[in-house]
Amino acid sequence: MVEEDWLYVQDPYLDHLIFGSDQKNIRDYFEYITSWVDNHLVDEQEAKFLLTEMVQDLFDIQKDVSFGYRPNVITKIKQKQGFSLIQQAMKAEIMRLYYETQHKLKNENDGQTILLYRGLSLHELDPFYKNPSILKTNTLVSFTTDETKYKREVQVSVEVPIKNVLFYQNLCPFSEREECRCRLGLHIENEVIVMNGIHSFDIKEVTRLDSRSKERREAEARYL
Repeated sequence: MVEEDWLYVQDPYLDHLIFGSDQKNIRDYFEYITSWVDNHLVDEQEAKFLLTEMVQDLFDIQKDVSFGYRPNVITKIKQKQGFSLIQQAMKAEIMRLYYETQHKLKNENDGQTILLYRGLSLHELDPFYKNPSILKTNTLVSFTTDETKYKREVQVSVEVPIKNVLFYQNLCPFSEREECRCRLGLHIENEVIVMNGIHSFDIKEVTRLDSRSKERREAEARYL
């Protein structure tokens, strides 16, 4: 991806929620929560929760979260001085990035959808096996443009409406971080962040189904 194609986050607080920040005052303000791209802690996804709430308000869609987060941390952040103004600025930046993303995708695609891939997380597996034609998701969910990424027990492809794409793989951290040169952007995983107010997508194709991983996971669950 060429540099001219990169889209930079320009709000430092939103930048922290998505990519993480090296600024101590911002990390302290957000109680040192882990960013969207770095979070692998199932029960501590406060950045994802805050992003979901803002997207819910901006696009008037129903909030649905199946991931864990710490309500006491969320409350503490929201009670901090200036939070409403910071949140207002983050929402404005979300909309700027969304419109830039929409312009790019609509110019580059003839249709109304793009083909994306997702390796299913643990909580998505049971619904999939009950109905392998539907992918149930949170309000915000990650996909990838690269079929070789996110290869878990199950990987699926989905035709996602372009209007549902919030952030595309060209999104990069705060523009003042000149030393980064986008080495921390969503392009690392060819990641696309999608919003889904109806919380499900039709699965186009099951691109990976690893029966051995399924057997191993079920065997481990029996001994817990």
